[in-house]
Amino acid sequence: MSRSDPRCLLFEKQGERWVKIGETETIQNNLNPDFKTSFTVDYYFEKTQHFRFCMIDSDNSSGTDYDEIGDVTVVMGKLMGAPRQVWTESLSKKGQQRGQIIVKTQTVNNQSNLVASFVANWRNVENMGGGCMGMCLERMPYRCNIMKQVPNDDNRFVIAESIPSTFRTESANTGPVSLMLGDLCNNDKNARI
Repeated sequence: MSRSDPRCLLFEKQGERWVKIGETETIQNNLNPDFKTSFTVDYYFEKTQHFRFCMIDSDNSSGTDYDEIGDVTVVMGKLMGAPRQVWTESLSKKGQQRGQIIVKTQTVNNQSNLVASFVANWRNVENMGGGCMGMCLERMPYRCNIMKQVPNDDNRFVIAESIPSTFRTESANTGPVSLMLGDLCNNDKNARI
């Protein structure tokens, strides 16, 4: 029996209907996923906005075959007003608690169109592991992740972007990876990357 392959779906209540706003990536075999995907939604201070987070166990890459883990509904005011803008709540399914969700919010500053560009080069990578069913060594795949600091948490970083290639060589170069500064660090030029 394998662990869950979680993916989170976000819905907003519009009238009487729940409309899907977006979904995260699927994280394979992980009971405590830290999703890279973020959602940007408009916040209307004078209006009550209802959101539903639905966690699913994705059984295929397209997300069409899945089991629901649990869900929770919340209003935007609770998300933005949570201490340090970190909201934690139980997921439930048919009245049973099915784990917790932690949602981190921040006000987005998209006042600029600045772009950060990265090129990664590395040499002498000794990433050897069990090949031949564990009887001999072979070069194992690896990739480069650009990490960004979690707002209001000096010691925690999450993946902002993964360099698309998976490398199996001792040395590698990547082409430039460009990210909007707003997406990377909310236009905070002093943020830790």
